[in-house]
Amino acid sequence: MKKKLLFSKLLENIFKKNRTMKLSFLLFSLALLNAQANTYSQNKKVTVKANYESIESVLAKIESQSKFTFFYQTEEVDLSKKVSIDAVKTPINEILDFLFNDGTVVYSVVKNQIVLKSAAPTWHSSKSSSKVQSKPKVQQIIRGTVFDEQGVPLPGATVMLKGTNQGTSTDFDGNFELKIQSETSVLVVSYLGFKTNEITVGNQTQFTIKLAEDSNALQEVIVVGYGTQKKVNLTGAVSTVSSEQIEDRPVRSVGQALQGLVPNLNIDIPNGEPGGGANFNIRGITSLNGGSPLVLVDGVQMDPNIINAADIESISVLKDAAASAIYGVRAAFGVILITTKSGKKDSGVQVSLSSNFSQNKFTSMPQKMNSLDYATYMNTASINANGSPYFDDETTSHIRDYFNDPANNSPVFIHSQTSDNRYTYVGNTDWAKEIYRDAFSMAQNNIAITGGDEKTTYRASYGQLNQGGLLKHFDEKFTRNNVTLNIKSDITNWLTLSAKTTYNKQNKLAPNSGPSWMPRSYFLADSRPLMPVKHPDGNFAGQGMFTNGAAMNALGGKEENAMNDVWITGGLTLRPFEGLTINMDYTYNDYTSSHEKYVREFNDYGIDGILLGTFPHTTPNGIYANSNDSQYNAFNLWGEWVKTFGTAHEFKAMAGFNQEEKHFKGYNASRTNLINNDIPAINLATSENPIVGGYESSWAVRGAFYRLNYSYDQKYLLEVNGRYDGTSRFAKEDRFVFYPSASVGWRISEENFMSDLTAKISQLKLRYSIGTIGNQTLNNSYPYISTLNSGSLGYLIGDSRPIYLSAGGLVDSGLTWEEVTTNNIGLDFDLFNSRLSSSFDYYIRNTKNMLVAGSPLPATLGTSVPQTNGADLQVKGWELDINWRDKIGDVNYSLGFLLSDNKGKITKYDNPNAIIGTHYVGEELGEVWGFEVNGLFQTDAEATAHADQSELWGGTWAAGDTKYEDLDGDDKITRGDNTIANPGDQKVIGNTSPRYSYGLTGSAQWKGFDFNIFFQGVAKRNVDFGGWNPWFFGSGGDEWTVSQQFNQDYWRPDNTDGYFPRPYMYNYYGNTATSTRWLQNGAYIRLKQLSFGYTFPKDVMGKIGIDNFRIYFSGENLGEKSKLRYDHAFDPEVVNATTYPLQRTYSLGIDVKL
Repeated sequence: MKKKLLFSKLLENIFKKNRTMKLSFLLFSLALLNAQANTYSQNKKVTVKANYESIESVLAKIESQSKFTFFYQTEEVDLSKKVSIDAVKTPINEILDFLFNDGTVVYSVVKNQIVLKSAAPTWHSSKSSSKVQSKPKVQQIIRGTVFDEQGVPLPGATVMLKGTNQGTSTDFDGNFELKIQSETSVLVVSYLGFKTNEITVGNQTQFTIKLAEDSNALQEVIVVGYGTQKKVNLTGAVSTVSSEQIEDRPVRSVGQALQGLVPNLNIDIPNGEPGGGANFNIRGITSLNGGSPLVLVDGVQMDPNIINAADIESISVLKDAAASAIYGVRAAFGVILITTKSGKKDSGVQVSLSSNFSQNKFTSMPQKMNSLDYATYMNTASINANGSPYFDDETTSHIRDYFNDPANNSPVFIHSQTSDNRYTYVGNTDWAKEIYRDAFSMAQNNIAITGGDEKTTYRASYGQLNQGGLLKHFDEKFTRNNVTLNIKSDITNWLTLSAKTTYNKQNKLAPNSGPSWMPRSYFLADSRPLMPVKHPDGNFAGQGMFTNGAAMNALGGKEENAMNDVWITGGLTLRPFEGLTINMDYTYNDYTSSHEKYVREFNDYGIDGILLGTFPHTTPNGIYANSNDSQYNAFNLWGEWVKTFGTAHEFKAMAGFNQEEKHFKGYNASRTNLINNDIPAINLATSENPIVGGYESSWAVRGAFYRLNYSYDQKYLLEVNGRYDGTSRFAKEDRFVFYPSASVGWRISEENFMSDLTAKISQLKLRYSIGTIGNQTLNNSYPYISTLNSGSLGYLIGDSRPIYLSAGGLVDSGLTWEEVTTNNIGLDFDLFNSRLSSSFDYYIRNTKNMLVAGSPLPATLGTSVPQTNGADLQVKGWELDINWRDKIGDVNYSLGFLLSDNKGKITKYDNPNAIIGTHYVGEELGEVWGFEVNGLFQTDAEATAHADQSELWGGTWAAGDTKYEDLDGDDKITRGDNTIANPGDQKVIGNTSPRYSYGLTGSAQWKGFDFNIFFQGVAKRNVDFGGWNPWFFGSGGDEWTVSQQFNQDYWRPDNTDGYFPRPYMYNYYGNTATSTRWLQNGAYIRLKQLSFGYTFPKDVMGKIGIDNFRIYFSGENLGEKSKLRYDHAFDPEVVNATTYPLQRTYSLGIDVKL
């Protein structure tokens, strides 16, 4: 607050000493001010909003957005009175009249200076003994009842005495009782979903108060394709997410923030690797060729994983054809519209700062066997397989000695039979602890400057994310920087210009991952507990025979990724006459990315530091680099005309043109044998056969579109969409198509026969939509063109290797669009004065003409079978969204629940024999074919007497092996012909597709405190651990994979009810074939987010120039409960032991607005 107190005190002291100066100063000031014409105060209009804040805080807001300065004496003027105000472009004198309507303060406005004075003289006693006596205040009790307009009592309504903190809430019958001080007291009555009412008490003692419904909730505007619509008028399936739902969460991507907030928006986070993103899907399986929703950020296609969640204003998810058809052939599987924040008119300058710091710990981590258990397990597996132990007695003895007394024994020893200068390892290393840290940090910082006057708005922002990693022996780093500038200005009352620039930059540093076949998780899987991290002499262990993940991370090189992404958009809006708006924008994007992998050799050492050679996964050293860049152009031109005829007929028509093109190219180069192992420069590599490659491609789309809306009497709604679209991905004669969609809605709540139920039913709408959209998402930019293959031969002719060209594969001349047709029926309703709101949708989506391999052709053809439009898929699903908002006393709270389901089935596929493992008509996608298991054999005799299982494994079945059921009764366990007609003893035993995805949210606010909680989960899903899966079955199937602790629960004479079969070296598929025994329930619930916050009082923070100050704690992935048998070993959301683990995040942050 610019009270100018020091300045006024200075003047006061001067004037007290010189009355002549005082008079001269006043006369001069008045003359000067009159000469300058007092135009600012007359013309300036102010927008200010406050909800029960001090007048001092309101004046601070006025000063922050205008040139007005307030002068007053704090001893004379009391500005602590609390007021609520919502003034939009209001003259300053009207605002001041409202603020000081009690007559205690008078003001004078001269140009942009406003002087506040007490309306009555303030008496001061010159003697301490003099006191002003006041009459004792008499309290009067008043009573009343609060109703809605239909006479229904409103329990929990708030009744406050204006300008005080005194108040109460109505009881279950809407009654209240309150003590007042004066007949001039004013009651402020409020209730969620209703307009606030103010009543002067006067001489009344009994009140009947009616509140009118606030229709603002029904007027909510939703962003849709190329425009906005009122939520009540929507006829398509659209879900929205506001910025409040995703702000202040310590997430690294928008996908993380959106998980569980939108029904049937399926977000897959494949791992927790630094900088990792998310995959998006709307309403389940799309096509056998894949397909994801079109994601648009402010109207242009952009990767959502690289933008800053703090810049987002709202997100709209367009699910059905009626909502997404306007975007044509890229929108067959839905659209996600992300709208970023912008400035507001007449808002003054506001600076927003946010910062949070988080600690991250993994949600689950494989717990490997200790050395003694591992040795016992491996010996058992080897004895069962070939009759001899894996470790001899000498080694086993050393393993036991070190395990029992590591202080007095060595983790290595020289075996009596050693002949190759290698130690024998007998340590007891927990490699999870050696490779991974307990926690790592992540920091996010954002600053934004927003503002606007009557004509121009602006917003500039900068966001930074710094993320570390879990690896202990390598300093992983990921950084993301986001810069945006958004400006919009009304040049005239009919022309608006806008410009937006965005710069996204990412850098990632990670250790060399090793060969392409070996994920980083392999280091943990293959790092055996017997191997120490280092030998006694300090050299890393390994000796060329064991994978040492710590050594690989510390010495094996690095991988660097960099990305630069620049967007420039310019636009204009024309309003030639009332009702017509014309918009045009052009966007240019320049994108570059690079990746460099540096493989660094390091040596392996044996006994007493003897050099054994080079670590096998790092030789030869070298550089592997690639670079990619692209240029993207998008042009949009569309106009919208809105017209209302009479009072019942409302028309809206929109038509436009869109063209986009993208050109991309890249290269890759690699060369081995670096001159200097520690200088990673490709020009310093010396191999004679460097590898160089590259590519170049492009695509383009062009389309004209329209949308027609008609509303009759706000009851009957109609929308028709269409787009004539073309793509470069198909031949010219089949390049353009027209796809329409239509939707209707009936606002039943507006019918006369519903008038008696208005108090109970605020909104009730039934809607239906149907539409078809083409799908151009294919694996090939030009699938209709047969391309030649080229390369170099492996021998010399003369002094060079000859170049060869080979004929391209066959293509189908009739190749055409995949077509996606969606039928959707939905119901929206708001009940109990909009406290309860819900939406339900049921849909059927048919994807036809999917591109698949054609019918088999004779091998003499000499090339692969061409792809053809030969398959159809149907997906059925539904989604439910329920929300409750209410207030109990001073506590505002809300609850939310969403639930969705979908499943897909093949309705056409060229597989006449219905071979299992290939798609076939009637297949439910995600289904698992396998055997039924009836426990484990308990005796060798039982195994011998059982049906013949030799087709699964040719060894001798014995006690502890898997007992498969003979379903077809032929006394053999077989796969038959592996067809639907003859599956042998196989059957459908489950389905891995997630079913019944849900989310539960809750929030509450009380006197500055806020609380949010969010649960997310899946109610039905199978996880198949069968087949070759050493990360689950352990070393019994593969000696190179270290068993987990839970693998000790195997069958043996003293553990006949063990879960796992007897260990048997290299019995990959006999005991572990896909079956009911290894199929587990993958349902789970996860505490996705929990946050507590406190916002300091505005009247307190306003004194130091801060509009808003909030501090909060937030956590992500704080806990989970799953049906998995070993839920501590697998994250139920990922269920993959080979990926970088997800993390629990604990964050502390602040939000400041100046």
